[in-house]
Amino acid sequence: GKSYLVRKFLDRVVAAHPEVVVLTGRCHEREFVPYKGFDGIVDDLARWLTTRTAAEVEALVPTWGSCLTQVFPVLDRVETIANALPPERSLDPQQLRARAFAALRALLGRIARRWRLVLAIDDLPRTDADSLALMRELLRPPAAPAMLLVATLRDGAVMPDAAPELSATLALVGRVEDLHLEALTADAARALATHLA
Repeated sequence: GKSYLVRKFLDRVVAAHPEVVVLTGRCHEREFVPYKGFDGIVDDLARWLTTRTAAEVEALVPTWGSCLTQVFPVLDRVETIANALPPERSLDPQQLRARAFAALRALLGRIARRWRLVLAIDDLPRTDADSLALMRELLRPPAAPAMLLVATLRDGAVMPDAAPELSATLALVGRVEDLHLEALTADAARALATHLA
């Protein structure tokens, strides 16, 4: 029910506030892609940016935005980013990653200054180390992008070796509200089934 609950929440947010930018991702257990926690989020970001005017996108994308396509190729669909000057050839992979992270942080920060921003990641404990590193960059003070981060976690789903890294990342979040979903009682399950039938 956690994924459905989040979808319904996001639907209501968008219905009540059409100006909200909602970017969603999901970590699939058997998926082995880099940045799997942000794969869907960056896809949504690329789609959203293609709906904006060229002037709006130019105002949002930082000057080093071309590094984004090296780490997130889907952003090549955004003309302003695709046409940006390529990064220096002398950058090693770590420098390129650091610049791409900084560019995404700046881009989301600029979006958050003009629109309300929501990032949602389903099944966060199944994410990868790269996604957690990117999340730490986005959430680190000072001046982290102003956004609502919604993440779902299943009790006991965090792998023991990943727990400290995930906990340290989530500790950067400003205000945290936990909503624990319990199993439905038999009466509640019957009432729901009756309502849906």
